[in-house]
Amino acid sequence: LAVALCGTLAMLGVCLYAALSAVLDDQVVHPAPGMDNLTAALREVVGDATSGDAGDAPGDVATASALLAALAPVAAGTPVAQGSGRVEALVDALRWRLWDAPRRHAEEPAALARAAAALLLADPADASGRALYVAAREASEEAARGALEVPAETPRERVAATAALAVAAHQLGEAEVAGRLLRGAAPRAWMAFAEGGDADAAFWLLAASSYGALGGRSGAVGASVDGEAVALQEGVGVAELEVEGGVAGGELVVEGAALARLELRYRRAVEAREGDFELAVEGTVGRAGAAAPLELRLKAREASARPVVQLRLPPGAELDREARRALVGDDEVRSVSRPTRDGEVRLELVALAAGQEARVPLPLFWTAAGTRRGLALAVWDAERPWDASALPERELEVRWEE
Repeated sequence: LAVALCGTLAMLGVCLYAALSAVLDDQVVHPAPGMDNLTAALREVVGDATSGDAGDAPGDVATASALLAALAPVAAGTPVAQGSGRVEALVDALRWRLWDAPRRHAEEPAALARAAAALLLADPADASGRALYVAAREASEEAARGALEVPAETPRERVAATAALAVAAHQLGEAEVAGRLLRGAAPRAWMAFAEGGDADAAFWLLAASSYGALGGRSGAVGASVDGEAVALQEGVGVAELEVEGGVAGGELVVEGAALARLELRYRRAVEAREGDFELAVEGTVGRAGAAAPLELRLKAREASARPVVQLRLPPGAELDREARRALVGDDEVRSVSRPTRDGEVRLELVALAAGQEARVPLPLFWTAAGTRRGLALAVWDAERPWDASALPERELEVRWEE
């Protein structure tokens, strides 16, 4: 990751610098390809970051911190061009906004961590940045294996704030603290880059890479599994592990800093499991040639922003396009995937508060009668997949007549 992303923030700083000159000076320029969209987007971002009417929400600090962090290469003394005086004025305005963070967000370590990182990237000697860093570091929580995490409202915000504080620690030369913070962010780093990921978390992980918190900014990253080199293409390498007797294992050796992600696909019977949700399938199996009047009832034990349901269709059962469209029309369902070759279907539900119940129709169409086993399912929160609840497959008797 360190090699693949080297220079990303520096390039972003240059692009922002040129685009902001046009935005703030309202002058006619000849931008590079793609700069028109960047300039248009920055008009809104700059307004949000510097508006005198901005509210006290942590999101304001998040916007200002990211913008100042990206502009840090410019703020550090890059040669200026025409109109850059206004860019410097923006940098000053962002600093003033973040210097005010202790008053606005004294009880929000995640906001303080972002502000500290941005101010120290612009100037490692910034006294307010150092004070914000100390406050956020003291509020950090111990995690597994000596790691540190910055407390936040959501797991994704926790990743962003923890990575940001690691950048701040790196700017102050506290390598040991930076390492502990990066170990705290790493287990959930996948949330930043997965489908429906988080731009804020991704930004600060990129910043940690580009500004050197993950290690050197130059040189090669090498990796090997069980002594065999893994070829890297654009910083990404893939290795497959053989499974023997139901067990897979291997030794991963990395030279340099990298993020390693392990993807597993389970091919085993689903067992009953209690997790974040109480589950029950209610209704009758129905008859062949018709839709089954089945319903999944679930109750959230903890608040869930993105509940996910994955079920495996029994043999002889279909969930056609019209049925999927009807499901999406249900108040409880956000999206429904097409069944895979193995008959697996994934549904994303609306957010549920702790203790809230949802009922999801399962209008399976039976193409034939007979006895079959199936309808195994699992439900989890998208940010806590390790706390899944599951129901095993069951025996289903489908008749031609009810």
